[in-house]
This record gives sequence, C-alpha cells and structure tokens, in this order.
Amino acid sequence: QVFIKPTLHPALTEECMKDTGVTQESVDTANPLQAVIQEFNDYVYRSFIANNKDFCLVVDGEHVLKRWLRADCKRKEIKLAAHFSKFVDLRLSFKDMYEKWAGAATVIAMAERLDVPMEKTVKGGLHFCKAMGGIVTKMLQDGGKLAKTMTIPDTYDPLADPVYQPGGPKHNDRERFVKAEILEGTLVVKCRGMPYAAGEQDVRDFFAGCKIADIFLVLNSAGRASGEGFIKFETAEDGARALMRDRDLMIKRYVEVYASTETDYQNAKERKTIPPAPPALAAAIGTVSAADQFKGVCKMRGLPYTVKFEEIRAFFKNCTIVPDGIVLCQARDGRNNGEAYVEFATEADIEEAMKCDKQYVGSRYVEVHRSSKHEMNQYLSTKTGNKFPGVSGTGLPSQEFFIKMRGLPFTARERDIMEFFLRVGVTPVGVSLVYNNREQPNGEAFVEFANGEDLQKAIGLNKDCVGHRYVELFRSSRSEASQILGGGAGPGVGGMGGAA
Repeated sequence: QVFIKPTLHPALTEECMKDTGVTQESVDTANPLQAVIQEFNDYVYRSFIANNKDFCLVVDGEHVLKRWLRADCKRKEIKLAAHFSKFVDLRLSFKDMYEKWAGAATVIAMAERLDVPMEKTVKGGLHFCKAMGGIVTKMLQDGGKLAKTMTIPDTYDPLADPVYQPGGPKHNDRERFVKAEILEGTLVVKCRGMPYAAGEQDVRDFFAGCKIADIFLVLNSAGRASGEGFIKFETAEDGARALMRDRDLMIKRYVEVYASTETDYQNAKERKTIPPAPPALAAAIGTVSAADQFKGVCKMRGLPYTVKFEEIRAFFKNCTIVPDGIVLCQARDGRNNGEAYVEFATEADIEEAMKCDKQYVGSRYVEVHRSSKHEMNQYLSTKTGNKFPGVSGTGLPSQEFFIKMRGLPFTARERDIMEFFLRVGVTPVGVSLVYNNREQPNGEAFVEFANGEDLQKAIGLNKDCVGHRYVELFRSSRSEASQILGGGAGPGVGGMGGAA
C-alpha cells in the first residue's frame, strides 16, 4: 500500500479519515503522483516485463483508469505507460460468469455473493484490493475466465469526454468505496417481479446468507401470486445485505429489491391481496366473463424455441387438454418465444398439470404456473390487432395525443401505467410497452389519450414515480410509436400489451 500526496485538496476531511483509516500525516509525508506511478512502473518491470511475463491490470469499473487516473495525469502533465491503457473490468467478468447475480455492481456485493470475506483489519483502497483478489481467485476456482481486455485509445481525453461532463450520464458515477449504497436500519424489503411460481423456499434461496424473520407473498384480487412480496429480516445488517440482491435472478427472472417500511409490511398483511382495479381502470381493460374466469389454463415459460404441440401434450400426458387448447406464444418477429398457454378440460387436470412445474421439455426446464382463459384471450387479441377489450368500437381519435414514458421499472406492466395516470383522473386509450431484442421490457412505453385535455393532465405527472422509480414523460406521435414498436400502428391499434 502506497499513499499519494494530494495537491488539489491537501487537507483530508474527518469523514474521509474515519471511513478510510488514512491519516493526515500519512499523506503529508507521501510522494506525489508522478513518483508513485514511477515506483509502480519499476515494480511491474522487475516482476513481469524483465522476466517476459504477461500481465494485465484488473479494476473495479472502467472509470478507475479511464477517467480518474487519466484525468489527474493529464492535469499534471504525467505520461502514462502502455500498461495503464489495457485492463480487465472485474464487474463485467463477474456479470458474464454469474448471470443470476447480475445486480452485483460493487466489490462488496460481489464478495458477498461469493462468500469472500472482507478483511476488517484493513481499510480504504487496500480493503477493496484484497477483496478483489479474493473474488478473482474464487471465479477461477469456479472454472471461470476473466472477460476480454479493454483498451483505452491513446487519443482519448477524459477531460473532453461528454459522458463525464456535468449533466452527462456518468458525471456522478463515483463508487462509494467504503459504505455500500444502502439505507441504514432497513429491516423490511419489498420484492417486485418474482416468478409467479416462486414459493417461500425460493425466496430464502434468493436471500441466502441473510437471516429472514418473516416472508409475506402478496396475492392479487383473484387469489393468485402477484409477483410481489415483503421480506422482514432479523437485523439491519441482514436488511442491508438483502438490498444488494437487487436485480439478481430468482429462478429465471430479474427481481427488483428495494427498502420498505414496517408500516407498509403490516398494511400488506392486513390487506392480504392487491385490491381489484379501480372502476375507471376496470372499464378501460374490460369486464371478464364467467367463461374467461375459468382457471383451467396454465402458462409455460422456458420452452425450447423449436417445441412442437406433440411435445407439450407428452409433457402433460396425465392431463386432458381441450381440442386446440395449446397456444404457442410468438415474439415480434413471428418466431416462438419459449412461452405457451395450455387449456385443460377440468380443474382436476390443472391441479395435475401444476405438478409438472420445473420439469424438463427436451434439455430445457420449464416453469408452469396458473393462468386464466381471460389472460390467454388477451394474448390472442394482441395477435389479431384488438388489444383493447372494453375500448374497441370507440374509434381512434382524429388527432394524435401520444406520450412517451422513459425510466419505468422493468417489472412495470400496462396496469401499473393505467393506474399511474388515474392519479390525475385520466384513463389512457392505449398502452404499449417497448421491448428489447430479448423480448424484455426496456423501461419505455407509448401511451395514447383520447383528447388534448387528457394529454395535458397526463404530462403534468412528469417525474412522478411508478413504483420506486421516477419516470420522464415526453410528447410523442403515432409515427414515432410505430417506428419504435416495429412498424405497428401504435398504442391506439397495437394497444395494450405488446409481447405476451
């Protein structure tokens, strides 16, 4: 460990000294940056270059070398050796190797996932360097390889890069080196986007290493899993570790994890289910007939893209499937997307079908969870152009009243957006989520309104929150919606849903 004498801000703050363990005396007597860089160059020459050994720097995020070091050297007119222009980003390597832990974006989070201890005897940069060494060692033991090296062009100037300028997307992208980005005292977290088939054991597996006091899985008004849940932990430390699991995979779905409160947790337990849609929303999404309420329908996820009807019938060999009761879902390009709806003859058949959850079709294991005839019919309507039951027949507005939403939670669905605009008493005519090339919501949506007055009220919600994320609203048009959504007619015709 070598200290560098600061020149721009030579006096350390009390908070800095407390968090890092670095004393004012240690930096006052340290060498300047140029001398420390030369000392490091001498070390790599003796250890590697002189012995014809290859080496590469491993860093926690590209900004360490690409922005901070390079910018400081440019200001002080220090020339960097070639080995400072090539590096391996540990975050990218970790994400590539452990897809289920893709949400781990800090050294603390990566170490926690791999059970790599953070040495308490050291602080500051050395504290994290030792942890990074442990993470790399564990990754290699698990049979992984570090991601390909990244190279910084000789002509790159961090002081001129608009990405890092005030207002740029990475202007404040500075890692919190000591304190994890957590809310102190958190005992309760809320999860969104959980697989409908997930049970308490799946939740415990997801939060492995955190001591759980209670789990409450929220049901919707039909008594089925809603994909949401509240988890209460025994200590604030367990709650803090749980927050680091944000956007990790539970089974095969990314789950949002964010801090909640004891009040929200207790209110949810008293309410027990998500209440039914408000009258305005119910009118917008249409009424559900008794036939549509039939629950003898399941939805399958994770199917091979080449699956055949015969394979699905063989999978449910002990169940009776109604004639033409299998619907293979398709992506926007018309190819199978790995999902399907299956309608059974009786309630007993659907009970038997649920026993097939997490079994294999070919080489792929599939999820099986309850659905309904209504949900299946909603998907079928998206393939025929009428995605607005209850609104069809009203005609399209003669003018265009469109809003583009940006920054939505990835777990947000059409109902969440409809409810968002009900805050100002407005019911959209149509909602279309935008999907990426992996058929996953990308956080954007197009919304159409009946008239200019409704649009004016709706645009007033700019930077209000959907879930725990604030969203931006922009005026848009049918042509922009059609272009982004892949040539469709936009929300007014393409309407509610998009991909199944």
